[in-house]
Amino acid sequence: MQLKRVYLYDDPEMDGLDTEALGRYLRARLPQVAVEVRGEFFTHQLRRVAEEDQGTAARELAKQLRRAQVKDLVHPAERRASGREDPAELGLGPVYRAAALQAIMSVLLHSSEAGLDHLHIVLAGQAIGDWDETRQFRLRVACLGQPSIVSTVGLVEVPRRPRQYSFMRAHLVALGLEEDLDDLAEAFGRQALGYGDPRINDVLKGYALMAVFYRLYGEGPCADRTCRLYDAATQEELLACQCGPRTRLCRRHSEMLAAAGGRPE
Repeated sequence: MQLKRVYLYDDPEMDGLDTEALGRYLRARLPQVAVEVRGEFFTHQLRRVAEEDQGTAARELAKQLRRAQVKDLVHPAERRASGREDPAELGLGPVYRAAALQAIMSVLLHSSEAGLDHLHIVLAGQAIGDWDETRQFRLRVACLGQPSIVSTVGLVEVPRRPRQYSFMRAHLVALGLEEDLDDLAEAFGRQALGYGDPRINDVLKGYALMAVFYRLYGEGPCADRTCRLYDAATQEELLACQCGPRTRLCRRHSEMLAAAGGRPE
């Protein structure tokens, strides 16, 4: 299968995000593909609705988003034996079930842009996740498919920060010194992404390519820790594979990209 068009949607709430630069990167890697950079996903899709129907469409969308929102981080099967865990305690704003959010977005795609040779990549300011096989709720960075969702919140919050940071953060919270958390994040800035961090633009290159490879080959992340397609578990791994001096695709994925008409780095 060959891709003909990629649509890249902006997250206007993320400071320092350069979606146009990410679009240029994808064009360089996929010279045979038309890459179009768009505004925020829901705003763009609702704009296609007739003006007199936009209010109704927006209310229906809001209703569906509320259904996809996670109100309790305890798995439904465990709720009788466990207390409620409020996602608001994560301090991340609304949290959505990844597959449910993806399904809502998928329905909004215009039929002319929903073919197998089209790919929509949504940079989303919402936190996404789901319950894993152990019935623990896990935040995720990305949900691949059509569309592919990359959570800009997840880039900062999902890969684990250094152990010392976690220890010191818990200590500050226990002492009621939340006002010092920004200073702590700044102190560990070189070792972990923060909000407004310009390195997010480099990290997104790998996740955008993950979406492309998933669309082309149906493959998930790479097991090679040096490959741009590696799904990093820690901030250290994330920065190493996406922002390091030897950032690249592994040999196998470079060959696969070339076979699809692309240009590896």
